Parts: sequence; C-alpha cells; structure tokens
Amino acid sequence: MPAGIGTLRYALPGLLETPDLPVLAREVFTDLADRLRTVDERSAVYDRRVEAGARQTEPAQRLLQAPGIGPVTATALVATVGNAHAFKNGRQLPRGWGSCLGNIPVGALGTWGESRNAAMSICGSG
Repeated sequence: MPAGIGTLRYALPGLLETPDLPVLAREVFTDLADRLRTVDERSAVYDRRVEAGARQTEPAQRLLQAPGIGPVTATALVATVGNAHAFKNGRQLPRGWGSCLGNIPVGALGTWGESRNAAMSICGSG
C-alpha cells in the first residue's frame, strides 16, 4: 500500500472487508480506523472554532479577503502582529511572515549569499 494518510483513509474500509484477514490484524486495523475517525472529528471541531474566531475579528476578516489567506493564516497573523498600524511598512513585520504567506522575493540572494533587490512573487510563482 502506498504511504500517506489519504491512501490509508481510502484503503481501510476495503481492508476490513477482506475475508482472509487474520483476527489480530482486523482488530488492529479496526482500532486504527476508529482512532482516525476520532482525530478527523476533533480536527473538524477545531477547524470550525478557528473559522468562527476569524469571523469575529475585523482584522482577520480583512485578511480573509486576500487570495490564498484562510482562517488559520489570518488568525495566526493577527495573533502575531497585533495592530498592523504599529508598523511603518510591510518590511517591518516579524521576520519570516512574508515567506510564510508565499510573498517571497524572487532571486533575493545573489552569488555567495549577498542580498540584492528582486521582484516579489505571490505564492512562489515567478
């Protein structure tokens, strides 16, 4: 079976229906399926809570209007930055936030690691 959680989710029901599956293996895979279902349910609850939190704050609502910004990124950015008006420009944001959001300078490093001005890329396209 190929690796990956998506493959496992897809393959587990069919695997449990295999008639010649040993009893112990069936118990292990049934337990695994139950645990996976529980994790998925808990994850869905947390996703809804993050989405609700993003809808409750005006700065996060504005960030959600930007392409590629979802509830997790919006709430994380609001929690980290706080009042964006405290910064003179976007370069003063906490280091690394631009690259976390996909806004990275294309060719920002020249040879031997020296910095140089470069065009901006959105979501790494560029």
